[in-house]
Amino acid sequence: MAGDYYEILGVARDASPDEIKSAFRNLARKFHPDVNTDDPDAEEKFKSIGEAYAVLSDPNKRREFDQFGRVSDLPPDMGDFGGIGEIFEMFFGAGSARRRGPQVIHGNDLQVDVTVDLAEVVTGAKRTLSFDRHELCADCKGSGAKAGTSPKTCPDCGGSGVVVQLTNTFMGQIRRTMPCPKCGGEGQFVEIPCDKCSGAKVTLNRVKVEANIPPGVDNGTVLHMPGQGDDGINGGRPGDLYIPVSVKADPRFVRDKHGLITHAAISYPKAAMGSTLSLEGIDGTFQLVVPPGTQSGHEFRVRGQGVPPVGGGERGDLRVRLNVTVPRELSEYQKQLLDSLEKTFDGDAPQQAGDDKGFFGDFLKSVKK
Repeated sequence: MAGDYYEILGVARDASPDEIKSAFRNLARKFHPDVNTDDPDAEEKFKSIGEAYAVLSDPNKRREFDQFGRVSDLPPDMGDFGGIGEIFEMFFGAGSARRRGPQVIHGNDLQVDVTVDLAEVVTGAKRTLSFDRHELCADCKGSGAKAGTSPKTCPDCGGSGVVVQLTNTFMGQIRRTMPCPKCGGEGQFVEIPCDKCSGAKVTLNRVKVEANIPPGVDNGTVLHMPGQGDDGINGGRPGDLYIPVSVKADPRFVRDKHGLITHAAISYPKAAMGSTLSLEGIDGTFQLVVPPGTQSGHEFRVRGQGVPPVGGGERGDLRVRLNVTVPRELSEYQKQLLDSLEKTFDGDAPQQAGDDKGFFGDFLKSVKK
C-alpha cells in the first residue's frame, strides 16, 4: 500500500510518538468501516491509516522509512483488514461496544391496502382489516422457553454475552472481546424451547384491526397506525401499520386538484330556451337550472356537492360541464322545422313569431313540448 505515512496521518515528520498515536486514534475512529458505513472507501482508508501507524509507531521501521522512503519488513497482516482491526480494538475497546445481553429487535412495519368509493370519500369510512402479524408467544410470554421453565445464564460468558480472546500480533498480545459463540451474545440460552413458538419468541397470528378512513382521502393517501405492526422481541418496540388507500373509479365523475367534475348533455332547443335538468350527484339527484342561451362547454358550479379536500375540511363544489348535443340524423319533418328556424335568423321568416301556423309555428310548439 505504502505512500507517505506522515501525510496519511497528517503529522509533521518530526512528530512525537504521542502525536502519532493521537493522529491515529482520531483517523481510525473516523474511517473505521464499522462506524463509517456511508463511505465505500472507508476500509481502504482505514488500512492505510493502520499501516502508517504500524510503521511510524515502531522506532526501527520509522527510521528506515525516513531514510529510504519504504519499509522492507512490513508485517504481512497489514494488508488484511482483520489485522488492522485489532489495532483499533486495542485503542478503543471495540468489543465493549458490542451488544451484551439479549438483543433488542424492533418489530417490522406492515402494510394493508384499502379501497373506498367516492361516497366514502365524502363521509369517511370504517374498515375491519384482517392480516397476519407476529405477536409475542402467549405460552412463553416472549421468552422462548417452554412453559414452566425459563432461559438459563450462559455458562461460557457468565451472562455478559461476550467472551475475551487473546491474540498475538506484531505489536504483542491484544485483549479482544467478542460475542459469545454459545449464546450468540444473548447472555442466556433456552434449554427447553417453547412447544408453541419453538423458541422463536413470537408466533404468526391472524388479527383484526379497526381502521378509520377519514373524509377527503385520494389515491396515494397512506394512513398510519403506530404500534399495529409486528411485536418487537426482547423489549423491542412494535412496528407500525401503513394503509395505502385507493379510490374506486366512478364513471360519472372526474376528480382533479380543484374538486369534482361531471358532464351533462342538453339538446339545442333546451340550451337555447333554457331548461331544468335532473342530474345524478354523489348523494342522489339534484336539479340544475340552465338559463336561456347557454353555450356548449359552459361550466356550472354547484356548491357543496363535491368532495372534501385531501386532509379533510369543508366539502368542495361539483362543476357541471354542459355539452349541447347535435342530432346525427333528422327526419324530413325535423329538417323542415330547422330550415324554417334558420330562415328566421337570416331575416326571412315565413311566419310571424306569434303565428301558430306553418312550419315555424310547428317548430315553436315542438320546442314547448
